[in-house]
Amino acid sequence: MSYVRKTWQVEGMHCVHCEAAVAGAVRKLEGLKDVRVSFRRGTLTALWDADALPLERISARIADAGYSLVAERKRLSLWKDALQLVLLLLALGAIYWLMTRTVVADWMSAFPVARAGMGLGMLLALGAMTSLHCVAMCGGINIAQSASAAQKGRRPARANLMYNLGRVISYTVIGGVVGALGMSMLVSGLALAGVGVAAAPMGEDGYAVVRDGVQYVYSEVDYGSYPAITVQAGIPVRWTIYADESKLTGCNNEIIVPAYNLDIPLEAGENIVEFTPAQTGVVPYTCWMGMIRSSIYVVDDLSDAEPVEAEATPAPAYVPACCM
Repeated sequence: MSYVRKTWQVEGMHCVHCEAAVAGAVRKLEGLKDVRVSFRRGTLTALWDADALPLERISARIADAGYSLVAERKRLSLWKDALQLVLLLLALGAIYWLMTRTVVADWMSAFPVARAGMGLGMLLALGAMTSLHCVAMCGGINIAQSASAAQKGRRPARANLMYNLGRVISYTVIGGVVGALGMSMLVSGLALAGVGVAAAPMGEDGYAVVRDGVQYVYSEVDYGSYPAITVQAGIPVRWTIYADESKLTGCNNEIIVPAYNLDIPLEAGENIVEFTPAQTGVVPYTCWMGMIRSSIYVVDDLSDAEPVEAEATPAPAYVPACCM
């Protein structure tokens, strides 16, 4: 027998299972050995004895498996590669335009987020919806690992197990390290519990005005900050919080004031909040995650109050995906 190494193009393969199907269809043919199949390159490579095994028989066996054999391996030209790259960039640009110039952005900002008090069923449904990115990201990596293992003659199942084991271990270790460093982003937990924290700078804006026994105060929500406000103790407060639709995100769309037991979901436009501060002091308030923080200054007499300059709340080192 006279063997020569030959590479054919196989059309129709799209995953590692296709590799196994093509290899299984021809591996036992007399006159063919050292069979290697790659779905990524779309090729079948083997040592072939043309005298012992006609090409038509190889093609027929592959066709029976649901694929087709091309006599010679085809190579994409450089201009085709460049065209594919240009089309990919155009597609990404179109997706970006849709995300920033159409109602898709509003849909994304309105996507539900996990919140305290949600039932297990809702959390399960939310997790299923938000995990779709894993299909494109982790799924692609997993298939690549399986394909690489199959090319080297190893079982894909072992590659899958090692990939997922490594992913779980690395995520756990990284999460532990970040968590340890984050014992300080603790300020957020204290803020949610109502413990005093540094407030955003406060100037003349945000001061209440008393009319007909009610004090009125106005503030506006920004992407990553809330303004501090000043009110007087013992007088009912009518607080108008304006939220511009373009600045309302999944992070700043809910205000928590623990001291007054207020949970304020914000909608685009004016949001009215009413409460009566019983005593003077600094009352912290935060977003629902405790990441965006500010304060309500309660004074004895508004006429004697002076603007308070407080240190700005440091920007968190970690910005949640909902704020992006």
